[in-house]
Amino acid sequence: MSTTVVGILSYVRWPAEVTDVNLCVVGPSDHTDELLRVQSTEIAPQRRLRISRQSVDAELVPTSCQVVYLGTLDDVAWQSLLRRLGPRPIVTMGERREQCLAGGMFCLDVQPNSIAFEVNLDSLARGGVRVHPNVLQLARRKARTP
Repeated sequence: MSTTVVGILSYVRWPAEVTDVNLCVVGPSDHTDELLRVQSTEIAPQRRLRISRQSVDAELVPTSCQVVYLGTLDDVAWQSLLRRLGPRPIVTMGERREQCLAGGMFCLDVQPNSIAFEVNLDSLARGGVRVHPNVLQLARRKARTP
């Protein structure tokens, strides 16, 4: 799972150059233990990924995270967090397809022997980050906002 997350993020470009990409894991998750063990890894030349766990209501999430990885948040908590993130260039990744349908950018489908992902192109376009087209072509399906 961490390979997929790191792979996607290695092809993301933020409007302002960042050398440390802070990925914040928010909410309980069955799949982030492996990701949290990574702690710090190079995702592109001169760019490191740093991973931490944050509570859903932590004030620093919208201001210090370039990536928010969503565990199994309920819809109310997810919508509240999404409003707090606002128009900032923050990549959102989740483990529930419903999060992609409701404003998330990437939704992972973690199976015992494989990982696929969907991309919400509308959210990605509004999010202010750029993703290499090859990553978008790898997406299994294109989720759409209702």
